[in-house]
Amino acid sequence: MPTLDEIRHVVALELGVKQVGGNDHLVGDLGVESIDLVAILSAIEDRWGVTAQDADLSHVATVADLHQLIDRLAGPAR
Repeated sequence: MPTLDEIRHVVALELGVKQVGGNDHLVGDLGVESIDLVAILSAIEDRWGVTAQDADLSHVATVADLHQLIDRLAGPAR
C-alpha cells in the first residue's frame, strides 16, 4: 500500500511541482484540472494496480483524501 509521501510524490511529479503537502487541496491549492486528475490516477494505477471510479472521487478534496482512497482501494498489505 502506498504511503502518503508516495502519493504526494506522484502528485508532484504529475503536476511538475517541487512540493505537495498532504493537506493541499487538489483544485484550490494545486490547480488540478480534469486532465491532471486523469494523469495522477493513471500513474497511481500503473504503480499500485488500483482503479478509482468517478464515484470514489466525489469525496476527494485533498492529497490526504486521495491517499485514504487509494489505501482503501489497495486493500490489506500483500
